[in-house]
Amino acid sequence: MSGRLSQRPSLWAFAICCWAALLWWLSSRNLPPVGPTFDHADKLKHLSYFTLGSFCFARFVLLTRPNGGSLTIILTSIAFAFSIGASDEFHQTFTPGRSGNDLGDLIADTLGGLVGAILALRFRPFRLQNPSVPSPST
Repeated sequence: MSGRLSQRPSLWAFAICCWAALLWWLSSRNLPPVGPTFDHADKLKHLSYFTLGSFCFARFVLLTRPNGGSLTIILTSIAFAFSIGASDEFHQTFTPGRSGNDLGDLIADTLGGLVGAILALRFRPFRLQNPSVPSPST
């Protein structure tokens, strides 16, 4: 991804909207299992999907609140993942053939919030880590 493009909060806001729309669509359907099957595979899928969404959310927050501390980024990402996960679990209770209100799924979603935030903090651009450093002019 281009360095300049990845520095635009609007890109990350759009990514979050696409991620949420896909989540809503997936939760509205009774789809056959996809991917590997093993014990708790669905929890790994929840963790992975919410890591992606929370990474986008944390990137957005990092770009719109560059002076926000790491703890703030982590806590808001966890809150984001928890609130979306809880509403998704509730939404699934209205989908025929789906079970909702699964505490294990919600825990996996919330852990995805933590992992996504940590990854966003780990891979943030140098300029966001050190706001006093002027950005290179191009």
